[in-house]
Amino acid sequence: MVEKFYNIDDAVIMLGCSRATIYNRSNKADSHKDKLFYEDSEEGRKILLDSSLEYKLNLDSKKLDEPKEVKSKIDNNIVILELLNKLDKAHEKTLMYSEQAGQVKLLIDSEKRKEEDYFKVKSENEQLRNVNQNKDEQIINLTLELEKSKQENENLRLENDKIKTENQQLKQKSFFGLKFGK
Repeated sequence: MVEKFYNIDDAVIMLGCSRATIYNRSNKADSHKDKLFYEDSEEGRKILLDSSLEYKLNLDSKKLDEPKEVKSKIDNNIVILELLNKLDKAHEKTLMYSEQAGQVKLLIDSEKRKEEDYFKVKSENEQLRNVNQNKDEQIINLTLELEKSKQENENLRLENDKIKTENQQLKQKSFFGLKFGK
């Protein structure tokens, strides 16, 4: 097992962890197995690692090695992509439902206006029907009055004819020299 100093970026790739984890775990003096030994140089901090890549970092009692970490990240990315797809589908459904709700609202408003118009026309028709009924009653009353006037005219004409006849008879009697009255 040959140990060698690696720069932070190479250590990140070899250990499959973040830069912050490497900085947090690095320690010059400590020899715990979950600590990393380092040295600072002009090029930046260098981490001491086993060149055979058998070195594993123990984080909170969990061992990380590169293949598991990469696989875990890929699995996480797949889950995230699936969740994004579901979110997109849910968003599309939400848009569709909101559009349908808007259409339903328009239909309801249209039906309400039609209903209001219907009741308005119905009320106007009822008023006109009442006016027509009053006019019909007036026409009937005027027709009856006209018939009554015609009857009175007929009676007066008959009485007038009777008077004319009597007057004619009186004229004829007086023409023959008859005296009228006593």
